[in-house]
Amino acid sequence: EEIQNVKVAGEKLHKAIEDLKEHAAETSSERVKISAQSDEVKSEIETLKKEIIAMRSSVQNTKEKSDQYETDLIEARKENVLLAKQNDVLESKIAAREEYLEKHK
Repeated sequence: EEIQNVKVAGEKLHKAIEDLKEHAAETSSERVKISAQSDEVKSEIETLKKEIIAMRSSVQNTKEKSDQYETDLIEARKENVLLAKQNDVLESKIAAREEYLEKHK
């Protein structure tokens, strides 16, 4: 009977070892899947980082252009004021000339 108990215990031990091997294989397979998924996620993260850098660069370029347009607009307004003053002076001279000519006909 002792031999029979040892045989049964041996069979249980063998079955447990086989179950553990199977579980280890499944775990290894899952690790491979997780590793592949992790690589995909890392790749996606790198792609997103590159896109963010490109967007930041685009925003910076747009800001620089906007700043330049604002500077150009300020200069154009100054020039417009100057030209308006010159125009007023010329219109006054023309009006004075016309008045002079009217008086001396």
